[in-house]
Amino acid sequence: MNRLFRRKTKELAAPKETRLVFYEAGTSGLKEASGYVNEAYNQSLFWPQCYPLYSRIRRSMPEIVMIRQAFTSWARSVGFVVDLPEDPTDDDKKYQEFIYSVLADMEGGRPGSKIP
Repeated sequence: MNRLFRRKTKELAAPKETRLVFYEAGTSGLKEASGYVNEAYNQSLFWPQCYPLYSRIRRSMPEIVMIRQAFTSWARSVGFVVDLPEDPTDDDKKYQEFIYSVLADMEGGRPGSKIP
């Protein structure tokens, strides 16, 4: 009996490894894919119903107007540059000239935006 009691005491006193397993359970309640929410919190924020609201905000809130004008003026001053290597070949020069010649055909491209 004494031997049985000692063995049982040693087993109870030995530290046991405890493992906690964590995993996701449930949902956030929103339909989402790849981190993007697929549904609006407010039904009036779906396109095209949201256009009057966003249009009013875009035109009337001073902070939004200021940011919009800053980005618009910055974007209008950006020019396209085709960099050439130090010793350009004839093909490199032809490529650069081609890009500048079709610049007006590209969306947002402006003829004469070539920066020498």
